Amino acid sequence: MGKRLKTGEKPNEYKVTNQDEDLFTDFERVASTGRFLLEKKSRFSLQAHSKVVSCDISHSNDSQVILVIGQSNGVFSLYNLDTL
Repeated sequence: MGKRLKTGEKPNEYKVTNQDEDLFTDFERVASTGRFLLEKKSRFSLQAHSKVVSCDISHSNDSQVILVIGQSNGVFSLYNLDTL
């Protein structure tokens, strides 16, 4: 039997406020109004003893989606999500 989508209230779920929505980017506004299913998982390797401190997605005019990950040791990684 396949996995079923869980619905209903979740414990400790954060409720988005109007102040939060004012700070949303265009991508976050679109993402917050829909429902998404996981299509594919990929692992990203970090350098030793580093943590992810920032992450952003960039959409370019030629429909490429780039993921930028900033690590605590100052290293930034770029990933083209279309080719993963």
